[in-house]
Amino acid sequence: MANEAAPLRRLVYEVLEEAAGGHPIARAGTTGLLVLILVNVTAVVLESIPEWRAVHEPVFLTIEIVSVIVFTVEY
Repeated sequence: MANEAAPLRRLVYEVLEEAAGGHPIARAGTTGLLVLILVNVTAVVLESIPEWRAVHEPVFLTIEIVSVIVFTVEY
């Protein structure tokens, strides 16, 4: 059973740990994480404006929840 999981474990390792190696999924994952970081920074800045926070609070909360989930899974 352990031998059957070896190719899958290797693929997961390559995708998550060797992004510089050029694996297409790794590049997409790295790009997605960078975009998510930029979205988070933008949301934090905009959320600090009281008028924006009052109007868009559900959007900021959704961004926060999705980010925590994605970063937890990535970790």
